[in-house]
Amino acid sequence: MWPLYDLGTRYPRRLSEMSLDYKLMFVYHISMMMLFAARRALSVEMELTFAAVLATGLSVLAIKHRRAAGWRWPGAGAREMVAALTTAALVGIFLFAATPIASTRDPVMLPWYLAGLGIGLFLILMKLRLVRMSQIDFEADCHGASSVGTSAANVATPDMEPAWKRRVRAGFSALFLLVWLDGMAFFYVHGNSRHEALTVRTGTHSEPLVKHGRIVYITPAQDQLRSVLGTVMMVGIPLMLASALVLEKWAGVQLSRRSG
Repeated sequence: MWPLYDLGTRYPRRLSEMSLDYKLMFVYHISMMMLFAARRALSVEMELTFAAVLATGLSVLAIKHRRAAGWRWPGAGAREMVAALTTAALVGIFLFAATPIASTRDPVMLPWYLAGLGIGLFLILMKLRLVRMSQIDFEADCHGASSVGTSAANVATPDMEPAWKRRVRAGFSALFLLVWLDGMAFFYVHGNSRHEALTVRTGTHSEPLVKHGRIVYITPAQDQLRSVLGTVMMVGIPLMLASALVLEKWAGVQLSRRSG
C-alpha cells in the first residue's frame, strides 16, 4: 500500500481497463524482475544499459500512442505539484531505506532498485497527470474532458460529502503515512545494525542478532531502537488494514477510487 491516497485516480481492476501507459510500466517492471531472478547473469553496466534502452523504447511507444490518440495534457496545478514532490520524497525514502541491506553496485540487487525507480517515476508522472492508470482517464484527456480545476478528484469528493468523512479520511492518511515511515525507519535501522554488527560480544556490542544464520552482536541502543520501530510496525500495519476495511465497507468513507 502506498501512503498517499488519490481519489482523483481510477484504479483499474482488469487488463481491459488499464491504459497503455500502465501496461508499459508493467512490462518494464516485469523485465527488471526477470533481471533480478537471473542473479548476476549481467554486469552492473549491462543492466543499466538494458534498463535505459528498454525505458527509451517504451517511452517512444507511449509518445506515438499519444499522438495517434490526440492526447492533450490537462495541466497540473499547485496541488499536483505538491503531490509530485511529496511522492518523489517518499520514493527516495523507500529506496534509501534498503541501502544498508542491498548495495546498488550489486548486480543481483540493482534490478530491484531499477524496478522501484520505475514505479516511483510512474507515480510522479501520474501525480502530474502526464500518465494515467486507467484507459477511461486517458480518453478523457484526449477529449479535453479533464483539466486543472475540474479534475476527477473534485468529482470524487464533492462539497456534498459530509465533512466528518473528509476529516476521517485525512486522519487515516496521516496515520498511515506515519506507520509507513516507521516501517521504512525500521528497515534502515535493522539493515544498518546488521552491517555494523560484530562477530564477537564486546562491552559495547552485547545484544545478539541473527545474520545469515549466524549470531552477531549489536549495541543496546541499536537493539532498543529496532525493538520500538518493529513493534510499532507490526502493530500498526494490521490495525491500518483493519481500519481501512471498516471505513470503506461499514462507515462508507471512500479511501480509493476504482475504474468504472
